[in-house]
Amino acid sequence: MKYIVVALLLQVCMACADDQTADGAFAAVLNLFLKDSEGKKIVLIKETNKHGEISHYTRTNLPTLRDDTVRSFIEANQAGNNLSEEALAHSRVIALSKLDYHKLTKRGGEEALNEAYPNAIGVFKCSHVGLSTDKTQALIHINRRSGFNDSYGAYYLLKFENGKWIVEATVMTHVS
Repeated sequence: MKYIVVALLLQVCMACADDQTADGAFAAVLNLFLKDSEGKKIVLIKETNKHGEISHYTRTNLPTLRDDTVRSFIEANQAGNNLSEEALAHSRVIALSKLDYHKLTKRGGEEALNEAYPNAIGVFKCSHVGLSTDKTQALIHINRRSGFNDSYGAYYLLKFENGKWIVEATVMTHVS
């Protein structure tokens, strides 16, 4: 049953990056990772991390980041909860719960994950999108793990221009 639900969700929307919503901004960022990866997929953890504030470092390195976008981002990410079904409805996303991810990696580590999802370009954990009040700016944080010592996180600042979301700037938060 779980696979039927995921299959139906994946048919809903290939990528709504032209949609002037938080889900459209989310799809635009996912498409960045998939654009040069023909046939590859993203394993996406459904649950989000909490984000209580934006650091001075991040604010300094995203000079066009507006206060209303920051407020929206912090409000959307006060509690770690699941991404919306619309955000997960991307044809190249494999939605996985945190519990299922931990069961899989506990059983066999990275090898078990690679065996279960051989076409995955990595495991992603994302924040909710913060959206400016006029819906022309968005902020999202993404953690990507591609192996034992291969992970990074970054904030992506997007702007809605000419009918689509465009990444304006990124600030890396960690790398290993």
